Amino acid sequence: MIILILFIISVIIAYIVMTKDDRKRTKNNKIQQNYQNNSSNKINSQNEKYNNKQTFDTIQKKEEFVKRMQEGKRRAAEERKKAAERAIQLEKERLEREYRNGYRDDMTGYEYEKYCADLFTYFGWNARTTKKSGDYGADVIATKDGIKIVAQCKKWKGSVGFDAVKEVFTAKTINKADYAIVITNSHFSKAAKQGAKDTGVILIRHPELEDLLENLHINEK
Repeated sequence: MIILILFIISVIIAYIVMTKDDRKRTKNNKIQQNYQNNSSNKINSQNEKYNNKQTFDTIQKKEEFVKRMQEGKRRAAEERKKAAERAIQLEKERLEREYRNGYRDDMTGYEYEKYCADLFTYFGWNARTTKKSGDYGADVIATKDGIKIVAQCKKWKGSVGFDAVKEVFTAKTINKADYAIVITNSHFSKAAKQGAKDTGVILIRHPELEDLLENLHINEK
């Protein structure tokens, strides 16, 4: 009987020891699992921070690149604007020199046509000379704000006759212009003056061009 009791006690003690060991192992496993989880979370957090930093750096670099591109485009636009303004200023200075030098007696007929076209340009019109032949009576065609003018430019020693009036009137019709003008360094014959009155052609000497253009522009407005 005593032996049985001792056996039972030894079994109980063994069970208690085993249970205690199991609890200790379970606790150690939990501690280790928690440590591993914490380490993993810490690593993931570090990786996330690193990835976020990389993403931020990439975005920042892209923004800096875009800013540099925009700044480059802005500077290029400013340079183009300055170049255009400079070209306009140089052309204006050239025209001012031409206008200041004025008419020369030794001009050829074609040079006089170019001089008249430059006068139009100097006074703010878009003007061009036509071809030396086949111009249908127009030596210069000038436009501004929807107004078109055809002009014959006569650099003569004598009086300008009716033929110039007739030719520029034809040019007005062909070019669908608003006004036809005969410009000269000289004077007009009676026939030219009468023909201008009948057809509406304007006769002027080149020093009168500025006032004429100003009045035409005001009347059209």
